[in-house]
Amino acid sequence: MIGTIYIAGIGPGDPDHMTPAAEKALSSCEVIIGFTLYISFLRDRFPNAKFESSGMTNELARARRAIELAEGGITVGLVSSGDAGIYGIAAPVLEMAERRKSEVKIEIIPGISALSSAASLLGSPLTNDFAVISMSDLLTPLDTIMKRVEAFAKADIVTVIYNPRGSRFPDNIRKAVDIFLRYRNPETAVGIVRNAYRERQSVTITTLSNLNIEDIDMLTTVIIGNSETFVYRNMMATRRGYGRKYAIDR
Repeated sequence: MIGTIYIAGIGPGDPDHMTPAAEKALSSCEVIIGFTLYISFLRDRFPNAKFESSGMTNELARARRAIELAEGGITVGLVSSGDAGIYGIAAPVLEMAERRKSEVKIEIIPGISALSSAASLLGSPLTNDFAVISMSDLLTPLDTIMKRVEAFAKADIVTVIYNPRGSRFPDNIRKAVDIFLRYRNPETAVGIVRNAYRERQSVTITTLSNLNIEDIDMLTTVIIGNSETFVYRNMMATRRGYGRKYAIDR
């Protein structure tokens, strides 16, 4: 008998921000696998499950373990923070299952992404077109990352930065900001959200020229605004164009 893998995005970590669909799927799992921090959010919530956790950069080992257990007939939950399909575990599982020609059933449960969580705390910076990029060069070459950064900066598009600053790539965010400063007004609004909807949450709105790199780490999401982004009552928002077409002040 072939089992099922539920790949679930558990949101930012706060129980109120896990979707009912993810809750239902994980409640049916015999084993739940994930990064140590994410598993810590779940142990009390799913007391009937067995948990297996591992550290950063062990995504392939977690994916392999989930597939092996499901091939043995076990219902497995494999979790990511945010949404499992956005810089999450979903793609490695599908790639590995394809290479193994595995017949396990795979169901991906969407979650509230880090970009949604951060944006909600800042205001509404993602109202119009936006781009998302990770500063981690562990899997993507740095030259490729910076070419994409330059394209986004030139295009005047709001940009969300994941994995902005880690111990293995402490300076990539600084290089990205330098590129943005070539093409954007130095007073462009920038939002910095750390530990969104978790303990020790912090939310800061600053400008591109005043961005303090030392305040940023892997638990942070950075949103760089564009020429249509403004700050009002400590909230950051991006105009979508209503003011050009309608009399919105009436």
